[in-house]
Amino acid sequence: LPHSTKYYEASVNDYERLASPVIFKVVTLEGKFIPIVIFLRDYFLKENIDVGLSIDKGKTIKKTVKLSHDLLNEMMNEHSTYWGGAEVLYS
Repeated sequence: LPHSTKYYEASVNDYERLASPVIFKVVTLEGKFIPIVIFLRDYFLKENIDVGLSIDKGKTIKKTVKLSHDLLNEMMNEHSTYWGGAEVLYS
């Protein structure tokens, strides 16, 4: 964050630019494509911090929502449906 596309903007007060706390890479191993995902917990924003959202870059809707870690926690879950039965090597 902040993140901007032609459809929306997201920002967090007191932060000019933040790196993603998730590193994702696809490698080939023995002829197969293997996704590698690393979660950097120390770089997660605090839960319940206010995130500002603007649809159409502020022209239409402006809203503040509380940040939730629900998605990250589910993705870090060893039995998450996000990974389609992929093996978790470390959690």
